[in-house]
Amino acid sequence: MSEEFLLSQGEGEQHSSALEASGQVPRSLTFVNGLAIVLGLSIGSGIFSAPAAVRSDVSSTGLAMLVWVVGGIINVAGAASFATLGRLVPLNGGFQEYLRLIYGNLFGFLAAWIWIFVSRPLAMAMVSLIFSEYLFRAILTGQTVSMWIVKPIAILAVAAITLINCLGTRMGTGAANVFLVIKVLGLSSIAVVGIAVYASNANLANGSGPLNVGGGSNESPEISTSINGFVDAILAAAFAYGGWESLGFIAGEIKEAETTIPKILKAAMTFIIVVFLSANFALYATLPEELLKQTNAPALDFGLKIFGRPGALFYTWIVCTCSLGSLNSVVLSTSRFTQAAGARQYLPPFLGTYKNATEQGQISRSGFLVRYSPVNLLAGRQQKSDNIPRHVISNNFVFYRNAMMLNCVLATGYILIGSFRQLLTFKVGMMEYIVYFVTIFGLLVLWRRSVVTPNGIRTGSIVAPLVFCCLVGLILLQYVVRHLVEFGLILIYIALCCGLYYKAKWRRVDGPEGTAQ
Repeated sequence: MSEEFLLSQGEGEQHSSALEASGQVPRSLTFVNGLAIVLGLSIGSGIFSAPAAVRSDVSSTGLAMLVWVVGGIINVAGAASFATLGRLVPLNGGFQEYLRLIYGNLFGFLAAWIWIFVSRPLAMAMVSLIFSEYLFRAILTGQTVSMWIVKPIAILAVAAITLINCLGTRMGTGAANVFLVIKVLGLSSIAVVGIAVYASNANLANGSGPLNVGGGSNESPEISTSINGFVDAILAAAFAYGGWESLGFIAGEIKEAETTIPKILKAAMTFIIVVFLSANFALYATLPEELLKQTNAPALDFGLKIFGRPGALFYTWIVCTCSLGSLNSVVLSTSRFTQAAGARQYLPPFLGTYKNATEQGQISRSGFLVRYSPVNLLAGRQQKSDNIPRHVISNNFVFYRNAMMLNCVLATGYILIGSFRQLLTFKVGMMEYIVYFVTIFGLLVLWRRSVVTPNGIRTGSIVAPLVFCCLVGLILLQYVVRHLVEFGLILIYIALCCGLYYKAKWRRVDGPEGTAQ
């Protein structure tokens, strides 16, 4: 298998030639752009809802803080492993490319269909629903809002962010940078204000301290500190920490990816863990335990307790901004993942998500679903005004717009058929972390075979992937036992995808597989 993974010098030159012929834009994303994308996904709506879920699953605030530490360790190990994989395979597509090169083409196909048709559209739908619900709660205080009022606004949010990114990488990454500044300031304000209040011994939590490890709960310790509760708490924290895997989707556009990707992930995870631990300490120190167990919006309750109604409105605005920022990052990174899947002919051509380029770099096939869409026409005018060569417009912007349109349509469908909690049940836990586990376990396989790429990059230390696989493997085993129905649905979906892989005619009509740039 290692022979399949290693690229020969001639094959590397072929990849480079394909890049130039296809008209693909050169690597343009910098360290700051990549950092903004990772932080934009990680610092999202999850950190403003997960703290309450974590606290309700364990018996004390001390254990709740331990959950965030363990969750941080898992995600640092995962990010370090993905940094190594990103150096080995600096192509758009993330774990689709990693799995394809480690295990074979079928695994890349399965990763693409899980991520494109289930995981990422679910993420877009969930984040947009959070945005819409918080927005209406701020406007209609104390009133029950129908989901059929919330859902149209959620769909508009998905469409608006998709349009921004359809106007080009520069506009999409620029929006990510703006959202990032607002989110960091908002989350940091919780940490600073909460810790300051705790340090000044203000009696805002009705006498409850932040680190009452041994008690503070009226529940039976045997129940609240059980393995089930601790695992549920870790998965809730993992939902908030998520985002580190997204950098692999755009690795093909990062300047000097072999050295920049590890720097981005190291800086991002260090910042995220420090800020998350500080913010959670502040929330647990400030809000009463009973309120934490009941609320789904601890940030809003924090603002209300400290600053009154203006504080609640301020943090509602912060959460809405964070949701839009996360949505922007998901759209930007997932479109690149979808493009890479299309280049491998993992998706049917009528969707218009892959190209069949000639030597002149012209697209010979475009999906009828999106060829004449208003978004394509609007974005085309924008690119012409920027004096971008036509072959670059054809092979990059139209190509990515098609992928973004597909993601937008899928997310809209999930918004219409489900609520936030229904979508969360299926997305978090098994679906994503099975893919993470199999991908990072592949790094152990490469290490065992002492794989070295033509540019001299080795797999490096196995500490990070070993820690990740051990911890996540135990969590998944316990989670599968408790959710056999959901696990059965996942197996059925995978079986259907396997059948599609072997029977799909579109994968055989256009000749050799494309190249993921």
